Amino acid sequence: LSALTSLGKRLRPLLAAPHDGVTRGMSDANVPAAVFASATMFCTLMTRCQYEHYDGKLHRMNPQALIIGEPGTGKGVIDWLNRQIMSVLRAKDAMGRQALKEYKKKRKERTTSTKEQKKEVLVEPDSMIRYLMTNTSNNQFYKRLVNAKEEVDGELWWLHVYMFDSELASANKANSGADWIGKRDLELKAFHNEDAGSDYANDDSVNDFVPVHWCSVTTGTRIALSKKFTLANINDGLCTRQAIVPMDNNRYKMISRGDAVVNHEQELSLKEWGYWFDRLHGTMPIEKLIDHVYNLCEASAMEAKMAADDVLDTLRRRAVFYATWFTVPRIVARLRHQEDGTPVDLQQIKVTADDLQFATIIYDAIIYWQDYFYGQMLQDSWDNAGRSFLPRVRKSAASTLFEQLNKEFAVKDVEKVLNVSKRAAESHIYRWKSSGYIEKVKRGQYKKLLESIE
Repeated sequence: LSALTSLGKRLRPLLAAPHDGVTRGMSDANVPAAVFASATMFCTLMTRCQYEHYDGKLHRMNPQALIIGEPGTGKGVIDWLNRQIMSVLRAKDAMGRQALKEYKKKRKERTTSTKEQKKEVLVEPDSMIRYLMTNTSNNQFYKRLVNAKEEVDGELWWLHVYMFDSELASANKANSGADWIGKRDLELKAFHNEDAGSDYANDDSVNDFVPVHWCSVTTGTRIALSKKFTLANINDGLCTRQAIVPMDNNRYKMISRGDAVVNHEQELSLKEWGYWFDRLHGTMPIEKLIDHVYNLCEASAMEAKMAADDVLDTLRRRAVFYATWFTVPRIVARLRHQEDGTPVDLQQIKVTADDLQFATIIYDAIIYWQDYFYGQMLQDSWDNAGRSFLPRVRKSAASTLFEQLNKEFAVKDVEKVLNVSKRAAESHIYRWKSSGYIEKVKRGQYKKLLESIE
């Protein structure tokens, strides 16, 4: 809790729009969770935006946030944030979902009505639906990815789909059934928008490749987290691809009293922010921020090398992405001057010293909490793997007795040490000589070239 409160106090003075509205009325300990979750939502809505990373390539923002708290500790506030900020996606999906319902209704009627069967062939609508539910089947998920396309600045872009789950345990439970099987692979590929796809014989299958653009926010308990990440899968890379942070456990405390007027104003403000971020598009000139996170990562590499800390060296590599992504909303939000729908010129972006300080805190927080939850498990898995592939220590009786021979020896010495007949001793000497272990000095006399043999 002290680390969580300390992190919240570091962030508090830097909270500008839109995060100041997100965290209004929250304790310092819960500020990080609200920032992580809301930043993921804002980045999802900025799906039509990109930036140049220090690898020289154009990148999209692909965050996935995990908020961990014990039962009854106030994780519902993340659900509340989701309902406000992401309401724009649900509103846009409404028409597409209604068209899909009508299609299914008519298809059902075709099975029972001769009159309906004589009508034109039904075609499943390819409406864009981007707000997905946890129990979305894999095939339906691929369809949503395929249909989430839009022309952006003269080019066809794949837009991000989004998923929110207030119970990590639900996803874990679904993982044992057909609905969720394979989605861990999709979670992995979403971080860098890698291709996924299916190739099945059934007519309903999406037989194609599609880049995975998927962001998510999930809340859950430590018990559920322990089932999602185990020693068996901790090294697949997912733990470093997701931003994780705990919430205050609120032991022996009452929740704060609410104010309906204040809550309504805050809800309206968050919804307006969601709609504003959703209309942004273009390339963001954030070179100053990119240079800063590069320096942070380089410093961590040096620190990890000095301490021989393999865990830090692993975690730093992807922490730079979250330091960038979670800082972008506050930078871009300063361009919100008018509400008349005028296009926002992202080229007017200015990165300030406060933005860089905010990015530093996020970078530190990402590494700290990933290390807190996964660090020891990662180290144990590497240690176990190292022990698993150690060569077996093998030493035969003959090799042990070979070491007892003098540097120079005769056939009789071998007979005595090995307790064998002259013929058997000569057989051993022949094999040792053929293997290059010994050399002949003179008739009946030999010299060891090695002190020991396998």
